[in-house]
Amino acid sequence: MILKDVDARGFWFASSSESPKGRELDAQPRAALLFYWRELGRQVRIVGAVGRGSAEESAADFRERGLHARAGVLAGHQSEPVERVDAEADAEARAKSGEISPAWTAYFVAAESIEFWQASTTREHVRLLYSRGVGGWRTDILVP
Repeated sequence: MILKDVDARGFWFASSSESPKGRELDAQPRAALLFYWRELGRQVRIVGAVGRGSAEESAADFRERGLHARAGVLAGHQSEPVERVDAEADAEARAKSGEISPAWTAYFVAAESIEFWQASTTREHVRLLYSRGVGGWRTDILVP
């Protein structure tokens, strides 16, 4: 998964709405994003409701992808076997023509909580939790 952008609505990524991930998000529109940097001993976890971008935002995201990435989406259903051998060549021609996958969807996670974790060699890790509430964001220090 690639984090594409962050704006006032949330943290953006894109995927096919027909993929297993897309179907799961339709059934349960909540997600957690996790960014882990082992070498730095840091982690950020974002939890929230998932929303869909507009058709225009989804199409713009699809057009920004490279030719082979667009062709891969057009060749078949994401995370499923390609059904025919010539699908890739056909999909590349379709991608070159500017075809946009109707299933390609820009999603955003509207953060309800963001946790920052900083490792410590003495196991006295620092955990800061920011939680969105009615009056704004609340900050808590969590027990490691």
